[in-house]
Amino acid sequence: MHRMMSALILVISFLSVSSFSAEIVSLAPNAGEPGTTVTLRGGPFSLESRIEFGGEILSPRLLSENRLTFLVPKVPAGDYRIIVRDGGKINESAFFFRVTTPAPRIQEVSPSDIDLCPLDGERRITIEGRNFHADAQVLLDDAAIQPQQITPEQIILELPELEGGRHLLQVVNPDGSRTLPQALRVNSIPEIHSVSSGEDHVNFYQIILTGKNFQYNCHLRVNGKLVEKAAQQRPGADALEYVDCTTLIYTRYPVSRELRRISLQVVNPGGEQSPVFHATMP
Repeated sequence: MHRMMSALILVISFLSVSSFSAEIVSLAPNAGEPGTTVTLRGGPFSLESRIEFGGEILSPRLLSENRLTFLVPKVPAGDYRIIVRDGGKINESAFFFRVTTPAPRIQEVSPSDIDLCPLDGERRITIEGRNFHADAQVLLDDAAIQPQQITPEQIILELPELEGGRHLLQVVNPDGSRTLPQALRVNSIPEIHSVSSGEDHVNFYQIILTGKNFQYNCHLRVNGKLVEKAAQQRPGADALEYVDCTTLIYTRYPVSRELRRISLQVVNPGGEQSPVFHATMP
């Protein structure tokens, strides 16, 4: 019985404050975009306390006798006086909240990992997020790229040729607000996917290597031995010819035509090495 009486007294005490005009002593934060959570301290607040903000009447999300919180509604950027209504009473406080233009945000970059030598269409990336302005700029390592398509929640663009490694993407709205940098990785590690037979002559034959991320000045290791480009080799020595970033031609002068297991590895100028590829050939 004593516990029930205490609870009843507490409720009556809380409700009774509605007969007083609420005072605001602090506001935090005092600026932000729509959706920001704002906390008022002061009081006494009651179950009837409401916030008037930009002509809208807002119900508190959290409420106690000396504190209440609310969410900033979707209103244009500007300064808004904080008004508390408590029943029929109004308190126009001296506090103002500055509503800022929503800043752009990136939620996902897809794909975020591309090859140094992508296939057709693989340079096209999508940036998912929110608050993208129709005239927003996309910065790639601080250089502007013209988007192909832009909506408030999505940007589609075509990447230029890039060096291997980590790059940074940002979206900047016309008012100067910008997203946090998002990482984009360009994979420059070569890979051998397959080998096939090419031209076959009396004392040499060709092996065609197909894969990805072969760079112009790459070289080949065969059983750990370095094979340079044809222009750098003496006549009659094994040599490598670069066709494009997916194709290499290895000219091999075998000691005999007996089949044996050999290891192949492509090494790019930056030192990136492909996984070892094993093949059986003379």
